[in-house]
Amino acid sequence: MNNGKPLCIDLFCGYGGWAKGFSDAGYRVIGFDNEIKCKPHYEANGGEFVLADVRTLDGHRFSKATVIVASPPCTEFTQIKRLFAGRWGVFPHPEEGLKLVEEAARIAKEAGVPLVLENVRGAFDYINPILGNPVGRHPWYLWGDVPLLATGKWPKRAIVNVTRRRRDNHGAARAIIPYPLARALAEACKP
Repeated sequence: MNNGKPLCIDLFCGYGGWAKGFSDAGYRVIGFDNEIKCKPHYEANGGEFVLADVRTLDGHRFSKATVIVASPPCTEFTQIKRLFAGRWGVFPHPEEGLKLVEEAARIAKEAGVPLVLENVRGAFDYINPILGNPVGRHPWYLWGDVPLLATGKWPKRAIVNVTRRRRDNHGAARAIIPYPLARALAEACKP
């Protein structure tokens, strides 16, 4: 807690889809990512950005957090990559994506803090054995142990504008967590 605010740790924070909803709900949000180009976007969404490789973080330092959210890269899980494997000369390596999921789970376990992990439908077969079955609707699926997930009830406005994307400096599309979903999860996680 800082100044009476609950703390949200945002792993693989990207441009800050989670940050905006949690920040607006009254949280202090600290995001970790290894892409410096995410910093201005993340900070514009109300979070504090830390340039770090999530694989090097010690979860014990987050024991005062209320919740840990994680959005590990989905590129190795996407179904489109499997469909066109070989045709583009790019093959999926789900084991690489799974290593990042396992790091998020390790950090949350070390911290003793609830984890909410977001990823794509193509990750089901890999993530379910570690974190159980997800809750969600295309294209956002959540795994974890917080009230919103336990009830299975999503706010009516949680899944909106699923084509909303931002382009990074190289022109690649980056998915953004919908604000209503982030805000609803933040409210559900409040102490």
